[in-house]
Amino acid sequence: MSFTNEARSDVPTFPGTHSGTPACLLEKARKTKEGICDGRVKPKRERQRLLVVPQGIKRDDFVTALEDLKGQLGADNVEVNDKLLKDAVMGVAVS
Repeated sequence: MSFTNEARSDVPTFPGTHSGTPACLLEKARKTKEGICDGRVKPKRERQRLLVVPQGIKRDDFVTALEDLKGQLGADNVEVNDKLLKDAVMGVAVS
């Protein structure tokens, strides 16, 4: 989860999450989390994933092939997935 999404999410609670916060400490945990997120020093922007090129293929050749596909199929029909993965199991994204 990105920092921005983490900052927006609520504090996990027990018993919903094994390591969650007990209900009696929930407000204190929320205030603590808010203080941590508000006091951050890194810029608030999402990181972009770099284009992953198949092994044995030169980056320029791969980009050229993608542009050729866009020309043949139409740019709307070719999508480069550069989104961050939440979790990966054997190369399959798990949400």
